[in-house]
Amino acid sequence: MTQKVELTKEQARAMDSIMEQIDNPADNLVFENKCSVIQYKLEQYGFCGVRSKADSIPHDKFILALYNGYIVPKTAEELADEVLAEKYTKAVELELDDTTPHSDYGYLYSRAFADGVEFVLDTKGIKVEGINK
Repeated sequence: MTQKVELTKEQARAMDSIMEQIDNPADNLVFENKCSVIQYKLEQYGFCGVRSKADSIPHDKFILALYNGYIVPKTAEELADEVLAEKYTKAVELELDDTTPHSDYGYLYSRAFADGVEFVLDTKGIKVEGINK
């Protein structure tokens, strides 16, 4: 399996735009195919607009990204948000375990946890995908 290239969010947006242009080249010879795009970059012409961030990608990574694909690594905050959203979803679906000994209040625990998460996020003005966004 080929390894995908790690890019910043801006570089990935630029590559998305370039890939879209390659898929729909119209009459633009620069975006006729991947080889023409590589040649354009190697000749140091520079891309315009949202694609200009692709100029900051080293040539070798640019070529690999065109052929193997690319990913944007998640930040620590995004990973933490995913964990919170997953636990919130379990709470909403009443699947959280109440770890209190001798307790049969799993439903109340789950609902209270979910309500508490929503309340805190809304109060602080924080939006988390999968919870309040």
